[in-house]
This record gives sequence, C-alpha cells and structure tokens, in this order.
Amino acid sequence: MMALIITTLSSIAGSTVDHLRCEYLENPLGIDVLTPRLSWELCGKDEGGNLKAERGVRQNSYRILVASSVDLLNQNRGDVWDSGVVQSDQSTQVEYAGKALQSKTAYFWKVLLHTTGGTKTESETASWSMGLLDAKDWQAEWIGLDKKPDVKPAYRAALDGKAPKIVINKAIYGLLDDPAKQMDLKAIVQQHVDGGALLLTPTNDFAGNDPAYETKKKLQLEYTVDDRHMKATVDENNELDLSIGRKRKEYLPAPYLRKEFQVR
Repeated sequence: MMALIITTLSSIAGSTVDHLRCEYLENPLGIDVLTPRLSWELCGKDEGGNLKAERGVRQNSYRILVASSVDLLNQNRGDVWDSGVVQSDQSTQVEYAGKALQSKTAYFWKVLLHTTGGTKTESETASWSMGLLDAKDWQAEWIGLDKKPDVKPAYRAALDGKAPKIVINKAIYGLLDDPAKQMDLKAIVQQHVDGGALLLTPTNDFAGNDPAYETKKKLQLEYTVDDRHMKATVDENNELDLSIGRKRKEYLPAPYLRKEFQVR
C-alpha cells in the first residue's frame, strides 16, 4: 500500500489552478452583474503536463487579485480588488467585493492558493468585461416604427395601376359544417368586387342577415383572379384581400430596438 501511495504522489508533477470562471463562464464579455461570482479548480499535472484530479491535496487558503491591466496583475497588484489571504477551501461562487465596476470596462484576475502540502500555486490570467450598467451609458439611438404609414388602400387596384378580373364561384357564410346555418353570398360578393373593392370584411351587415345567431361565423370563398384559381376562408369581422387570398398585412407599431458595441 505504501509503495502504491508513493508511486501515485511521485507521478504528480505539481498543482495548478485552472478553469477560472466568472459567473460560470470563462472570460465572459459584457456581463451586467455588479458583484460577479468567481470560481476555479485545483488540479494536478502528471509528468506529461496533462491536467488530472489531484488526490490528497486540497486548498487551505486563497487570495484573489483583480486589476485594471495585465501589467498590474503580473506585478501582483490588485488595484481593483485584493481579497487578501482568506483561510478557506471555498473555490466556487466567491463573490467579488472590490471597487465599483464600471460600464464597458475589462478586468483581469487571478487566484493564488496555499495547499495542504504547504505549496503555493497561482493561476493564469483570466478576464471579464462589463456591459452597459446604467441608462446614461447608452449612446445608441432607439430604432422602431411608432406609427402606421399614411397609405391604407381601400382598393388594391388603385396601387397596382390595374383592376384584376375577379369571378366569384362560391361564397358561403355561416357555420361551415352546418348547412342549415349558412348563407350563399356569391351574388353579394361578386357585386362588391365588381364595384372595384378588393378588400372584404364578412359581417352580418354585409350579408344582410345572421345565419347563426350568437355564433362565430366564417366566409368560405372559391374564385378566380384573372387566370389564378383562389381559395380562402376568413373569420367574421376579419379583413380579406381578395387579390392575394389572405388577410391584408397590418402595419402595427414595432418594438423599439437598439444595440451598442465597440470596434477595437
């Protein structure tokens, strides 16, 4: 057993601190957490330099350094935060407790450990950067559509510069699965389009009657537009563009969007 332990320990070339993470990410960009949580792992290296779990060695204390530049960090000067030596084996979610973090700023950090074997080990440099933390930090303008265009055609033909020939072959209004609660609107719809109107909204007033009282109805159409055969079904009180066989596109206020980034 003793020989096995000696062999195992001798195969470890040394301890290292690896997998430094800020808010669970390695070197994250543009975070907005004011007190980010820092984590790391204590690993061993075999004689080939490969990382591996190290048995029998654990962290006794840590010291976290956060600097505004790599040069300062290399001098072990944590001008943003120096945690001092903390007697703890904690290595996950250690909360940042340094100076107030600034928008659009990069920070560089590392951790120095003392282990149970009495050895000291130090991590490589890691980093994170802050996003925009306050509304006043934004320089980009909002982009969006805040009103409808002035154009709302009652007649598609007026925009297209032509009047397509529309022939209504079928127009059933009411409950489509109940012939007893339907109306034939073929003549009414044909008269409507012959007058030049290409937008149609089926209502009881348009039909001249209510074939299914207090029930949501539909209008089912089969027709031709010039040489195109069309089919369409539209709900009561919804608008249909007969020239395209579907609901006319509505122009609604769009959500405002903005994005800000830096080019270096």
